[in-house]
Amino acid sequence: MAHVVIIGGDFAGVWSAAGAALARGDADLRITLIAPDEHMVLRPRLYEPEPDLAKVELGRILEPIGIEHRRAWMSTIDTVRRVVVADGEEIGYDRLVLAAGSKARRAPGSARR
Repeated sequence: MAHVVIIGGDFAGVWSAAGAALARGDADLRITLIAPDEHMVLRPRLYEPEPDLAKVELGRILEPIGIEHRRAWMSTIDTVRRVVVADGEEIGYDRLVLAAGSKARRAPGSARR
């Protein structure tokens, strides 16, 4: 059975997983999404009345379409052996989607503008 591993549980990761599930049809394909949180956080608009509630439980999206969600932090990608390490556990893959997003970090001592 082929295994697709997707790293990242926000929009890019979730839509990649959903697209793989849709494309798999009757094929024997295992899909695993690795993300440390149990929710996908929506990017709320400031005018929304309760922006802190703008999140969706990943299980509600992934379980009905047969995608496994591993709550873990991914630390290593070994492309030669085709494994990722998530919370110390090796997970093999045939295809890997890296959709982990990014965070802005300021250099120590830099001034805000």
